Amino acid sequence: MIRDLLPLLLLAAAPALAAEGDTIRLSPEEIARIDAEAEARARAAPAEAEPKRRVHGEVEMSVGTGGSYGLGGAVNLPVGEHGAAALYGHTERLPQRPMRRNLDRR
Repeated sequence: MIRDLLPLLLLAAAPALAAEGDTIRLSPEEIARIDAEAEARARAAPAEAEPKRRVHGEVEMSVGTGGSYGLGGAVNLPVGEHGAAALYGHTERLPQRPMRRNLDRR
């Protein structure tokens, strides 16, 4: 029902949305002042230090029916000053035979 009323609501709101005087225009002097303030703030802000290079990673696990499961993990290692190494491993065990439901029962 609301979906049917949406076009009517938009048509009713159109004159308010199109009202004149909503646009704010800045003079060239105001633009220059704002730019100067932004540059001053950027110079005054402390320089951000480079983030610490740490080992980080993730671990994953899955469990399913019939005894199936999976384990895995990934790790990213910093190597030297600018290098990195990424390692990933995963193992899973699935049922040896497909699970069947007893479809012979009626």
